[in-house]
Amino acid sequence: MSGNKLDLERIVFIGRTFEEYLRMFNLQPGELAGRSILDCPAGACSFTSEAHKLGAASVAADIAYYYSAEALRDKGLKDIEHTVQQLDKVQDNFVWKEFTSIHALQQARTAALAASTLDRQQNSRRYIPVELPLLPFADRSFDLTLSAHFLFMYGDRLDYDFHLRTLQE
Repeated sequence: MSGNKLDLERIVFIGRTFEEYLRMFNLQPGELAGRSILDCPAGACSFTSEAHKLGAASVAADIAYYYSAEALRDKGLKDIEHTVQQLDKVQDNFVWKEFTSIHALQQARTAALAASTLDRQQNSRRYIPVELPLLPFADRSFDLTLSAHFLFMYGDRLDYDFHLRTLQE
């Protein structure tokens, strides 16, 4: 812990649920069909899996995808536990509007991890290993690009130039 901040000690492999993405980006399920969507970095988010069920051509990209789905599932479970332990120490610093408790947050993160792991095992072509700030896609390959919170999380480890180049890409 450093003061009253959440200290995660490392970049964690966790993700948000499809429903969180809909709320976060003000998306409606019906507007996803037929669209090409990039989730980057996607981590253990379940967006790509669920968006495909609704007819979207969604691609998840992340440096973590150089590892197997099983190895990332194991890392994700450990990272969720680590995050919950750290969050328990500073939970009074957060507004618990999206989740009613740390336990509810843990359940959502675990559900997202399970859905993304299963989809990656069954549809690996949707999950592209990348190393930001460079992406292996042609310009304008996607109708929409989503990035949950990565660019706001690791300012202490990834410098301004990295963030700028990532946004430009």
